[in-house]
Amino acid sequence: MSQSYPNDQSNPAGAIPVWIAPGNDGAGYTPIVAPVTTITTGGTAVTVLTGPISGGTISNPASVAAQDIDPVENLYISFVGTPGSTDAAANGGTLTLVPGASYSLPALATGVTLKANAATSGHLFTAFSW
Repeated sequence: MSQSYPNDQSNPAGAIPVWIAPGNDGAGYTPIVAPVTTITTGGTAVTVLTGPISGGTISNPASVAAQDIDPVENLYISFVGTPGSTDAAANGGTLTLVPGASYSLPALATGVTLKANAATSGHLFTAFSW
């Protein structure tokens, strides 16, 4: 693609789009929903995915109905440690997904985990891998 895309995570329309690339021998990949898509206990991180994966996406829904909490809140993710559940945790190895934002997951090696956290129990999010 010759067009560049701004990676404005505060605006879902400005997030980088996701394309599923062909797999080995052009066979393609089969996306699967992550085994965990809910913050069980607010403030306690959950393991969303464990490598190996070829890529994927994690999204923090924009609406009260989709997050199943009121008000909507940020989701915190990390590949290198345990993410906190507040904005103060968003440094070093923690990424913040504001409501409506998505993050394209890179390929993960065997044993590498993606963890997520949020302040409120029952916070729903969407994640899938291929």
